[in-house]
Amino acid sequence: MKVNYISNPEDFFHALKRKKVDLIAPTHNLLKDERYKMIKNQLLLPIDLNNVPNYKNLEVKIKNIKYNKDQDKIYSIPFIYGYYGLAYNKRYIESPPQSWLSLWNSKQKKQYAISKDYYEVNIYITALSLGYRGNQIHSYDTLNNKKVHLEASSTC
Repeated sequence: MKVNYISNPEDFFHALKRKKVDLIAPTHNLLKDERYKMIKNQLLLPIDLNNVPNYKNLEVKIKNIKYNKDQDKIYSIPFIYGYYGLAYNKRYIESPPQSWLSLWNSKQKKQYAISKDYYEVNIYITALSLGYRGNQIHSYDTLNNKKVHLEASSTC
């Protein structure tokens, strides 16, 4: 078995397109990303769940995630949810940030780092700062709903 180390999303895409890999472990957003369309372009095969007997033991909410499905076929098996943390340097920030809104503080302008390759995390962090709950930040239907946005903003 040969292992290829991936450093950015394009590495997954090119490896699949050139048929250099048989198995990948990408972040969830890549499967349906408009730049790669891995499912739509048939770069991935549906998973035969008969070959994955422990699938039945996954939490229902993980099995029902939309990003890994297309037309009732499953193309990935998520195994964990990611957590988002807000880290700060005590030498430069006097007291711990109390909210994601601290990123929009004028004192922090151009003083923080965000993700370039995993761009969706920037959307999630923005949604968290606007008051969306963790179970809402992955749903573009929720984030693009003005009524839900107003309700979330009023809870901040």
